[in-house]
Amino acid sequence: MRRWYGACRCCMNDAYPDVVAALDAERAAAKQPVSGPGICEVAEGKAPEPTSG
Repeated sequence: MRRWYGACRCCMNDAYPDVVAALDAERAAAKQPVSGPGICEVAEGKAPEPTSG
């Protein structure tokens, strides 16, 4: 799941939003940024949506 999160957070969020929220929280607790733009966001030229938390 972490590899998918790293590769395409946006697609994972579509399928498993609770898992993405948990991984975002895990990274926040470790003072690390959330995963960067996913492969589809880069291909479509879209910026990642900001997360709350």
